[in-house]
Amino acid sequence: MKTAFAIFMAVFAAQVSFGYEVWFGLPYIPKGSHDELKDQWDIVAEQIEGINTNNVDTQRPSAEKNTAAEWKEIVQCMPNGKNNAVLEFPRTHFAYDGFGGDRRDPLPDTLVVKFRKESRLGCTIKWVMPFDNQPGEDRDLPVEEWSDADLQELRDWLDNNGHADVRIISNVRNNGTRSRSFSQKAIVEGVSIEARAELWFENNGSRQDYLLWALGNPSVKDKFFKFQVPFNTNGSDSGFQGMREFMRWLSTPAMLGSTDFIRRDDVAFMIITYSDNFPLLPETSPDGTQYEATLFSTALSIIEQRDLFEGRGPGGLISLEQALSYDRILVSPTPTSGLVAHWPLDEGSGTSTADVSGFGSDASLLNGASWGSDATRGSHVVFDGTNDRIATAFTYALSNTDKFTWTWWAKKDLSSHANSIMVGNRYGGTGSESLEFIKFMPIKAAFANTGSSASIEDYNYADLPSNEWHHYAMVKNGTSCQWYVDGVAQGSPVTINYNETSPIPFLIGGDDNNTNANDGPVNEHFKGAIDDVVLYRSALSAAEVTDVMGGSYALTIPMATAALGGPVNLVDGSTWADGLPPHAGYNYLVPNTGNLRGESGTSTFPGFSLTVEAGGRFQVRAIEDSGEMTMIDSLILEGGSSYGAGDFADVTAGTGSSITNALGGAITNSGFTRFLTFGSSGGSTLDRSLKVSSRIGGSGRIQAKESGQGLSSITISNGSNTFSGIWEVAGGSTLIFEQGGAVGDADIEVVAGGMLEILGDWDEEAMLSVADAPGTEVKVGTNRWTIAGLNLGSVAVADGVYTPADLSGLGNAIFSGTGTITVGDPAAGMQVVAGWDQWSSGTAPVATVTAQGITATAAASTAEGNWSNSDKSNDGRGSSGDGTWGTFDGGGASASSATSGAGANMTALNGVEEAEITLTLTNNGPTDWNLDGVHFDVLAFRPNAPRSYELVVVSGDMTTGSVFESSAEEINHVAGTLPGTHDTHDQIDLYFTELADRTLEVEESATIRITFGGGAGSALGHHLFLDNLAVSGFTTPLSLSAIEAWREYYFGPAFISGTGIAADSYDANFDGESNLIEFATGQDPGAGTLASTPLTVNGGNLEFRYTRSKAALADGMNFTVEWSDTLLPDSWSADGVTETTDPENPGDSEVENRIATIPAGSAGRRFVHLKVSNP
Repeated sequence: MKTAFAIFMAVFAAQVSFGYEVWFGLPYIPKGSHDELKDQWDIVAEQIEGINTNNVDTQRPSAEKNTAAEWKEIVQCMPNGKNNAVLEFPRTHFAYDGFGGDRRDPLPDTLVVKFRKESRLGCTIKWVMPFDNQPGEDRDLPVEEWSDADLQELRDWLDNNGHADVRIISNVRNNGTRSRSFSQKAIVEGVSIEARAELWFENNGSRQDYLLWALGNPSVKDKFFKFQVPFNTNGSDSGFQGMREFMRWLSTPAMLGSTDFIRRDDVAFMIITYSDNFPLLPETSPDGTQYEATLFSTALSIIEQRDLFEGRGPGGLISLEQALSYDRILVSPTPTSGLVAHWPLDEGSGTSTADVSGFGSDASLLNGASWGSDATRGSHVVFDGTNDRIATAFTYALSNTDKFTWTWWAKKDLSSHANSIMVGNRYGGTGSESLEFIKFMPIKAAFANTGSSASIEDYNYADLPSNEWHHYAMVKNGTSCQWYVDGVAQGSPVTINYNETSPIPFLIGGDDNNTNANDGPVNEHFKGAIDDVVLYRSALSAAEVTDVMGGSYALTIPMATAALGGPVNLVDGSTWADGLPPHAGYNYLVPNTGNLRGESGTSTFPGFSLTVEAGGRFQVRAIEDSGEMTMIDSLILEGGSSYGAGDFADVTAGTGSSITNALGGAITNSGFTRFLTFGSSGGSTLDRSLKVSSRIGGSGRIQAKESGQGLSSITISNGSNTFSGIWEVAGGSTLIFEQGGAVGDADIEVVAGGMLEILGDWDEEAMLSVADAPGTEVKVGTNRWTIAGLNLGSVAVADGVYTPADLSGLGNAIFSGTGTITVGDPAAGMQVVAGWDQWSSGTAPVATVTAQGITATAAASTAEGNWSNSDKSNDGRGSSGDGTWGTFDGGGASASSATSGAGANMTALNGVEEAEITLTLTNNGPTDWNLDGVHFDVLAFRPNAPRSYELVVVSGDMTTGSVFESSAEEINHVAGTLPGTHDTHDQIDLYFTELADRTLEVEESATIRITFGGGAGSALGHHLFLDNLAVSGFTTPLSLSAIEAWREYYFGPAFISGTGIAADSYDANFDGESNLIEFATGQDPGAGTLASTPLTVNGGNLEFRYTRSKAALADGMNFTVEWSDTLLPDSWSADGVTETTDPENPGDSEVENRIATIPAGSAGRRFVHLKVSNP
C-alpha cells in the first residue's frame, strides 16, 4: 500500500489551501483509524482544514466504538483540522422556559463543560454553532430559540474566558424568516447550510433561494459560508458522486453561474455522515489511480481537484463527466506561457497573501514577516533578515530552453547580508543534488542544480542600493538572461545553462530549510521590504518590463491581420498573432473589423481577458437550451461614441434557429456597445436570442438590438450587475432583465417600437425614458419599481406612484401589468389610506388615520373571545415604538410611538387559537384610490401564540380572495421576556400588486381580513401583540409638461403654473435673460450663466450658434433666429436665414447645438438675436 502511494506522491503532494476549504465530520470514523488504519487515510488526514466536535458512533456495537483516548488520537492525525473545530450548540442544552428547561444549567456553566472538548479531543474550537431545536428532538414540543440576549451572553462569555477568537456561525436548513434574520445578526460571523446534495437539487426548504438571498444581502454576503453535506446517495449516484456533482452545480448557470463564490477562501465544504451506513475507507484504489465511493476518498478528491472545481483548469469549470468520474487525475491550472503568478502584497494585515493571477498560488507570511506601508509603494511586506519569509504554493522547473521573467520591487536594508535571498529558494529538496536553486541576492543571482558548488552559475550585477525602492526584473530566454533595474537593461545578456526537471518551491524573502542541507545551517534571509512580485513563463520585452513596473501586467495578443474581415474561429491558431489557440496568461484583442466566433458547446475562455474594440464583433455560440454556456471571465467591450458603422463593439447571438445563445463570466463596458439578436436573416426566420449571465460593470451605453421581425430577445440575468451607463432598447427589439438587480446602476431608454421587461422589483436611483410612440411597451408585471424619474417622450412624468394603466393613459406607449412604478419622491403619493396605531376598543377600534375621502371601520374577534386593548399585567408592554407601519414610513403620517397605557396595542390573549381583524374601507371621493398593501407590527410572547397569518380580500369592489398566507410559526416570539425596547416586532408588509383590480373608485368599498392562526388554545396558549396596522395606497398625480416640470424642479411645486418668480417673463437671477430663455436654452435659472450665442463671419454670411433644449422643443417652443441692421422694433427679419444641427458638436440627450446662417448684407453692420416664444 505504501509503495503505491509513493508512486503518486510527487503528483499529488499536499498543498496549502487558498480556495475553498474541506472540513470533515467526526461521527463514525472507524475504530483504529489512528493506528492500524492510518496508512489508508494519511494522505487526506493532513489536508483536512476543519472538523466538528461531535464525535459519536452510537450505532456501533460496543467493541467497535472508539475509546476517548482513541478519539483523541484520531483528531491528532488531522493537524490542520484539529486547530479549526466547530462546536454545535443546541438551544435546549442550557436553561430555557419550556418543557424540561428547568433541569438545565445556565449558559455560562454549560459553556465551561462544552469547552472541555478541547482537552478531551486535543483540538482548538474556533467556531460555535448555536441552533434552535426541540427538547429531545421531540417534534410534538415547541422549538426553543436562541434569543438576542442568549447570543450576546455567549459572545460575552467567549470574550471574557480566553476565547475571543472564536466566531459564531448560524445553522440554516431552509429559507424561512428565522434563518434569514439569524444570518443577518452582526454577532453572527458565518453561515452553515445543512443538506445532502439531493435536497439542494430539489430546492427542498428553498435552500437555493436562501443562498441567492444571502449572497445578495449586504449584511450576509461577505460572511463565512460552510456547506455541511451529509454523505448519501443521490438517485443513482453514489455519495461520492452526489457531493461532487453538487459542488460543480453551485457554479453552473442553474445556480450561481460563476466560480467566483467557490473560489473564496471563506467557503468550506464539510463531508459528514450521521450513521454507520457508508464506508469511510479506503481513500484510493490499491494502485492509487482511482478514488473510491467512501467519505475519506470524497474529501481527498475535492482537495486534490480543487483547481478543477474552482474552474482553474484549461477547460474551465469541471465537467459533469469529470465530476462523476472516479479517475484520480489532476490537471495543472497554470499556463505554459504568460503570467503565472502575481502577489501584489496589498492586504496590509493577516498572514496570507493572494495570488491575483487566478492560478491559485496563494502564499503565507511566516515567522513574523510583517506588513509595512509608505508613500512610495503603499502596502508591502517587511522582512527581519533572520527567519522571515513568504512561502508560496508556486513551484517551477525550468529547462535551458524555457523562458521566464521574474519581477519585483525591493528596498534593501543597509545590514542585509550579501547572500540574503529576495526571491527564489535555497533548498529544492527534489533529488540527490545538494544545491537546487534560483536565488536573487543583493549582489548577484545564482542558478544551481548540482552537487558541486563549483558548478553554480552566477549572474553578477551592481550591488543593490540601500534604503531605496527599485524595480528589479530578470528575463530568461532559453540560456540568455537579462537583468533590469527600474525598467532599464543592465549591460549585455549573460548565458546561463541552468536546467531543472523537478518542480521546486518559490519563496519570497529567504529559505531556512536546514534539514536537507549538506553544508550545515545557512541563514540567507533578506532584511528590508519587498512588494509586487510577478512571475511569467515568457521572456518579456524591454517595453513589457516597463509596463509591469508601471502596473500593467497582462500581455496582449491581437487577432492576426490576415484574420480580420470575415468571421474566424476563436480556437484556431491562425486567428491570433502568435499563431496559437488562446491560452492562459494573456489578454486577447478583437480590433476594428475583427469578427470572432466563440466555441460551440460549453467552454471557458482560457485567457485573462478578451477585449472587443469599436468595430469588432464577438459571436456567442453556446446554446442555452442544451445547458451550454460560453464563459469569459473578463470580456472587455470598448466601443466608440456612436452607433455609426464601425464605431461600436458588437456582441451577437451567433448560431442556431429558435434557440438562445448563452454568455457568462464578467463584462466591463465602456463607450457604445450593441447586443445583437436575429428575428430573421437573409429572408429566413431565425428567432435567435441572447442571454447574458455575465456580471456586467463599467459605463457607456449598451443597446439591445434585433435584426429582423421582432421574434427574439436579449435577456440580462445577473443580479450583481454594477453597470452605471445607459441601457437602450432599439426599435423592434426586446430587452428582458430577469431581476431588478440585473439593471445595475444604469438608466434605461426605450426608443419607439422597443419592448422592456423587468422580472422583479426594481429600486434604483435611475431614470427611465420611454418613447411616446405606438408599438412601444414596458412590462411591469406584478412588480414594484422605484425610480428617480420617468420621461414619457419629451414630458417628465410628475413624482408619484402609478399603475401601468395610469401611465398608459398618459400617451401612446403601453405599460402592462398590475404592479406599481414609484417616480421620484412621491411625497403626496404612497400614504396611509387607513391606519390603527391607538386602539380605542378590543372589538371595534376606530381608525386613527384616514386619507382624504376615506372612511374605515374595524372589527376584531377571536374564536375563544375578544381581542384586548388592555394587558392587565402591564398596559402597552406589547406595543411597537418604531414609528412605522410594518416597514412603511406612512408617507408623512408616522405611526404613534406611544408605548404605555391602555390602547397602545392590541393583544390576542392566552388560549386564542385564531384571531381576526376585519377592515372595511369606503372611498367617498373626490379621487380614486389604488390600494397598495397592508402593513403591521406583530410579536408573539411565547411559542404557543397564534404565529401564522393570512390576508384575504373578503368582498367589495376589488378582486377578492386570498392575497398571502404565511408558513406556520412565521411570527417570532420572545420566549416570555419582552426587552422593553418596543422594537423587536416582526415588521410585516403584504401587497395587493398581484390582484387584477385593487382600485377603490369613488363610491366603492372593500372588506379586508387579517387572520392570525396556529395558537395552542386553552391553558397552553400565549399572547400575540399587534400594533401599527395600516392599509396603504395612492392616487394618480397629474402629468406635467416639460416647462412645468422645470418650474417644479427649480422653483418648487407651488410655482408649476408659472406665476411670480417662475413667470416666463421674470428674470429670476437678474442676469438679463428671462426664465423662458433660461428654460429654452437648457439653463439653471438660479445659476450665474448666460446662453452662449457666438456670431462669426464666414465669407458672405454670418454664422450664429446657439443651444436649444430638446424638452422645450418637444413642448412646442418656437425658436427663430432674426437679424436687423438698425435695431428698430419693426426691423427684425428672418429672411434668408437657414439652420442646421452643428455637425461637429450635435449636443446630447438634453440639448441640441444649432448653427444659423444669415446673409451678411451690404449695410456694413448686422445684428442677430434669438427669439423664443411659448405658444
